[in-house]
Amino acid sequence: AACCFAGVGSLIGAGSGAELLCLTLGTSEAYCVVLPASGLPAGSEATCRWFMDAHNLCITPDAKEVVGVLLRRGIDACCSFAEPRIALWLLDPDDKQHTTVAEIAAAFQVKLCAAVSAEHLVSSAGAQQLPVTRTQLRAFWSEAYLSLPVMACLLERLQSQELSESFWCVEMPFATVLAWMEHFGIAVQARDPTYMHSHMLYRLAALQEQVRQIVGRPVAVGSSEDVGRALFEDLVIAPPRGTRFKRKNNGRIAYRSPSELLRQLPPHPVVDHVLEHRHLTHAARRIEALCRASGPVRSEPWCAGVRCCCRALPPSTAQARLGPSTSADVPASVSAGGGGPP
Repeated sequence: AACCFAGVGSLIGAGSGAELLCLTLGTSEAYCVVLPASGLPAGSEATCRWFMDAHNLCITPDAKEVVGVLLRRGIDACCSFAEPRIALWLLDPDDKQHTTVAEIAAAFQVKLCAAVSAEHLVSSAGAQQLPVTRTQLRAFWSEAYLSLPVMACLLERLQSQELSESFWCVEMPFATVLAWMEHFGIAVQARDPTYMHSHMLYRLAALQEQVRQIVGRPVAVGSSEDVGRALFEDLVIAPPRGTRFKRKNNGRIAYRSPSELLRQLPPHPVVDHVLEHRHLTHAARRIEALCRASGPVRSEPWCAGVRCCCRALPPSTAQARLGPSTSADVPASVSAGGGGPP
């Protein structure tokens, strides 16, 4: 309700690290700017200022990607965003069939009254420099135009189901936050993950030794079958009622010991040690993946008063819907202050 002007923004890959940013503001006003791999091209100041105006609303097929592209060029997108796919997810979280704006438009019987032509944009100076983008622009422009009527149709349905507040105040701001998370990553000192990882390895070795002393023989704690043999044969612990194990071709029982089965057993030190061992093993692998995925330090974009901090939180459906939160797939949250996103 605070927005005074709406536009349709879309993004097309142009090859060689360049991207094509298209902004439609009306039936006779549209811009198509070729963004290089870094920096901004000459003559794109007006388009950039449009995204920095908090009174504007950008309807786009992929809000997170548009915000991410602008961030990589040092632009703080302060305008509001609306994405039809997120609106559809609020209306039907189980819908896995309609993944593009064109498919959503077909499902809701939304059509354009006339064929859309992008020839006036293809012949512009920026697009003329990259001939490879002409075919992509012609194929994608109709879907960009469809975003506006599809979004209007979905907003009416959100209003009827009292989901408008969730869409504008939770889901769409979260898409912007995800773009900031992917741009900045998680800032950690190089020694912290290694120091924590070494402590985990010492603890894993200690748990392995404690299990060996209780069972009376070496036990491969990482093996579900060996853990089951130690529990149900060596320690003679009765398995939960209804649990059955298959036999191998040599006649030996193929034990299994998933975490769900271990939690049903009576309290025992070996059960506690095995569960802790699995938990630490999983955490150690995540730290190893984080160290392998570390990248160069990124400076903040040219925005005044923006600060980002990360803290761990459980993964959510929204993260899975909008994309991975970091390159190591470690869930995180970002809070921004000053002039940054909500």
